[in-house]
Amino acid sequence: MVNQEIAEIFNNMSAYFEMSTEKNAFFKARAYRVAAETLGKFPYDLSLPEWQNLEKLKKIEGIGQSTGLHIIEYIKTKKVKEYEDMKAKSPVKLEELLKVQGIGPKKILKLYKELKVTDIESLKKAAESNEISKLEGFGDKSQGNILESIEFAITNKDRKSIALVEPEIQGIIEYLKRCSEIAKFEVVGSYRRRKETVADIDILVASSRPEDAMSYFVNFPKTEKILGHGDTKSSIWLDSKIQVDIRIIPLESFGSALQYFTGSVEHNVKLRNIAISKGYKLSEYGLFNRKTNKVVESKSEKKIYEILVSNYVEPELREDKGELDSAIKNSLPHLITLDDIKGDIQMHSTFSDGVNSIEEMAQKGIELGYKYIGISDHFGKLKIAGAIDESEFDEYLEAVREADSKVKAIKILAGGEVEIDADGNLEFAEEKLKKLDFVVAAIHFKTGMESDLMTKRIIKAVQNPLTTFLAHPTNRLIGQRPGYEFDYNQVFKEAKENNVALEINSQPLRLDLNDSHVKAASEMGCKIVINTDAHSVHEMEYMKYGLDVARRGWIEKKGLFYPNT
Repeated sequence: MVNQEIAEIFNNMSAYFEMSTEKNAFFKARAYRVAAETLGKFPYDLSLPEWQNLEKLKKIEGIGQSTGLHIIEYIKTKKVKEYEDMKAKSPVKLEELLKVQGIGPKKILKLYKELKVTDIESLKKAAESNEISKLEGFGDKSQGNILESIEFAITNKDRKSIALVEPEIQGIIEYLKRCSEIAKFEVVGSYRRRKETVADIDILVASSRPEDAMSYFVNFPKTEKILGHGDTKSSIWLDSKIQVDIRIIPLESFGSALQYFTGSVEHNVKLRNIAISKGYKLSEYGLFNRKTNKVVESKSEKKIYEILVSNYVEPELREDKGELDSAIKNSLPHLITLDDIKGDIQMHSTFSDGVNSIEEMAQKGIELGYKYIGISDHFGKLKIAGAIDESEFDEYLEAVREADSKVKAIKILAGGEVEIDADGNLEFAEEKLKKLDFVVAAIHFKTGMESDLMTKRIIKAVQNPLTTFLAHPTNRLIGQRPGYEFDYNQVFKEAKENNVALEINSQPLRLDLNDSHVKAASEMGCKIVINTDAHSVHEMEYMKYGLDVARRGWIEKKGLFYPNT
């Protein structure tokens, strides 16, 4: 949604002001940071016409004259001139450097002044030559962390969250549907496998008039640049800075092409080897008999899988993680669907840092068809998130119970998200936590601990009989910071033994646990709970992204955690 795009710009403008020595830079940095936080959880789409009014925008808490004008400017032009000027004048590639965990605007400025660091490459060079550790405020540990984070930033710099790409894909889909020359099309690649990030958008098209279909495609209204325009393949660059590739194939080969352009390289190689072992040849054009070269199947992707491995393999599983062997053995998982999600028990109301009331969140739960929701406002010392202190607990609990009695169509559970301190204790009075329906244990502070200490910290919290589930267990942010390190096997083992569920946090920037960890935890017998961590009614719709992770992690309905309602 455009809100997140503007929020990212405001965050970057805040960082530029932090680096600035101009008058009032501190106050401007804070204003843009607050505006970014506001937009990050604002429940309404600002691209809608009713929000293109400065006075209405200024009524949103955290939005002022300048930020309001910039919102309108971005909606109209997809740019903010002041921000573009900041980037042009800056001697450093600030956005690139901010992706490196552990350095903010002030440190970036220091690195530039003292070591002439201007981008990730020069930062890496300075760290590898041991220059950063000599600077005041850094040291050996900081330098090591920077080097580790640089590798992470480089790996993820060209990939976008699936949630940011999805609106672009929906726009393209609606556009292609209106083309009479296109008989059939499907978005393929990592998007169809529902990976958490997407490098580009790949679309497979069947058309009897390829030239007309291609001309139609490259004239997509949001095209900023045509990268290539051929007979069977074309590429465009969208104004949202993502590449879209379209490939045209004959309609009779659509099924085999769909298989070929969906699976990972490793999955496809293994499937082709299976085909060879059975006397076939598999390509994007079809499944052929090797001896006669006659087509055995090409129209149906499902039939190709059934011929080769006895069972259809869902797109999310096509990563060469044992799915083909499982298909042959008839032991593929019955992957969960949205119908298996009965509720959401990680969300925040106006009692902490949410923008909607308890009753509004409940009404959204009813709209989504849930049987229950769980309010889990922040408790304790997390003041940046408006955490509830112990003196406010009774008022909070009473408000949840009152809302539950008023809203009859859904059960409203009372929970709380509680910080796990450095020693593994829950930072809130236990006699109060006992009154809740569930307790969410999470870590937000002191995340740089050594792996063994972090493991002990988490395990102690997991062993606490009050803990219901562990929220966003690695605390990663996709493309921004890696998760902290701990012994996953030990933690998963303790979670299983103590009946503590592990969360898939559906926030698109979190998706934590990731699919690999989910699969490992499930295989050890841990229960998985999928929540949105919603701070607004709009964010409750993020559940589908957590579902993607669960399906990629081979989760079945029996592997889900359901609270006592």
